[in-house]
Amino acid sequence: MSVVEQASNPVPSANGLKQLNWPTVALILLTGGGNWLATNRAEHTNTLEMERARNEVHQIHASLDDFEKYMKVSFDNQNKILEGQTHLLQVQNSILSELRGGSRHP
Repeated sequence: MSVVEQASNPVPSANGLKQLNWPTVALILLTGGGNWLATNRAEHTNTLEMERARNEVHQIHASLDDFEKYMKVSFDNQNKILEGQTHLLQVQNSILSELRGGSRHP
């Protein structure tokens, strides 16, 4: 059978199978299987790493949310302290004003 006849005939003949280089076919199948296995393992590893990264990002967000809540409480407490100090200074100022005014006017 000529090359043209082999190319136009989609079904290999018994002669064509005998002419195959079986070590090459075996090597092709082996490397293809190895590539398929490596791809599946890499995909599994990537999936696990993506899940781990997603969990870490979630933990970071939760930590930032906790920090934000803590900072709001802290700022509120500081504002209350400053309001108290402002009130004390106003009272002290009024007392001093009365003392100064009272000492000038017997």
